[in-house]
Order: sequence, then C-alpha cells, then structure tokens
Amino acid sequence: MAPYKTAEKAYFQRLMDEMIRKGFRYMAWVTMNSKTSHYHVDMFRFAQESRLFFNVPGKAFIVMLALTEQFGNGPDENGRWDENYKHCYWNGFIEYSYNRQSWCEAEIEWRLAHGQMISDDPRSIEEEVSKCLDPEVFRWGSACGHNCYFEQVVQPNGNSKDLLDAKTMTSSFGKMLAVLTPHLHSRFKELQVTSYAPHYTFPGQEKKFWSMFPLCRLERVADRVWGSDFE
Repeated sequence: MAPYKTAEKAYFQRLMDEMIRKGFRYMAWVTMNSKTSHYHVDMFRFAQESRLFFNVPGKAFIVMLALTEQFGNGPDENGRWDENYKHCYWNGFIEYSYNRQSWCEAEIEWRLAHGQMISDDPRSIEEEVSKCLDPEVFRWGSACGHNCYFEQVVQPNGNSKDLLDAKTMTSSFGKMLAVLTPHLHSRFKELQVTSYAPHYTFPGQEKKFWSMFPLCRLERVADRVWGSDFE
C-alpha cells in the first residue's frame, strides 16, 4: 500500500485560528481512519475523517466541521487499484439554542424601522441563519433534531484533491454568529449528541470516538448531554 498524504496539522491549525478570530472556542479534534478503525465501505485503500468542534464562550452555539479524505479507489475487474485516486471534502452541522422572545422583539423593531406591517409574516431566525451559508462553498442538507447539516459544494469538473482554504471555510460561521449572538441562550438545557460521533462512516465505534473527545467540555455548555454510547 502506497503512503497517502493527508491534510497537514498546519492546515487544521489555520482553520482553528480563523474560527477563534471569529469568536469561537476550540472544543475537540477527533480523527479516525481505516487503518485503525473499520470504515463502512471497502472501496478505498485508505480513508480518514477528522472532526473539529467549536463553541462560543457563554453562548449556546456549536459548529462541527468534518474533513473526509479517501485514497486509492478500486479494485477493478482485474483486481487493480487506482493509487492516484484522492477525494476530499468538508461537511458538518451547526447547533444552537436561542431566546425566541428576544428574536421576536428584534423582529418587531426591524419591521418598524423598515416601514413594514407588524402583522406580516415574520422572518424566522432559521431563515436568517441559512442565508449566511455561502452557496458557492456549502449547501444545506437535512435538519435532524436541533442540528442543521451542510456539505461542501463540489463542482462537476472541480478538483476534489484541493482543500478549501481556512478563510473560505470559516466565513459563513462568523456571519451566523453575528446574527445569533444577541439572541442565544448562555447554555443548552438539553444537548443530544447522537450525530457527534461518525456512526455512519465508522459504525459501531462510538465508544472509541468518545474516548478521544473531552466530554467535560460538553458538560460545560449543557445541563444535560445525552444520546450516544459514552461508556
């Protein structure tokens, strides 16, 4: 098996630095790969997933960014592997808890300032947050529970070997924070973390994931953390 060059630590550090500049705090960085853990498909020579978690000090807002890197595709009908194959992409989710009364009051003030009727359908905070995601970089996926998922937009003729630069990666989340900050609760009452571990790509290995995640940092931001196999 050929050696595979995964994203360097310096790349992740630049991303973390950018998130910190935008007001976030680093929580955790957990990497799992097919050399030490069972990957959900066997069509790659090597696969790695790196999950980075950030929160905002004193605010109920969490961002998870996951980089998937896949190397060596195959085998073909002759048993050969494409050792030049590499595919990498980002996805993730955001999670937040906000004061609805605070948002509604701000919405009324906004409508009065813009000469709109108070009875008109109000803007939702979810709509305003969704507009912050750069459509040329990410697209929204499904929403599940309190999580809103997104994934990198890979152009049909794009080079999937190229990594997004740190500023491009993080700009959307800085904009979200600007919208959310005045209305966020100081912490989560309930924090369901079922989707925090890569239970789809590395099935049955939640315990291993949590052994590398500092759970105390989740307990600092939520009254109750539940929904996964921690022990």
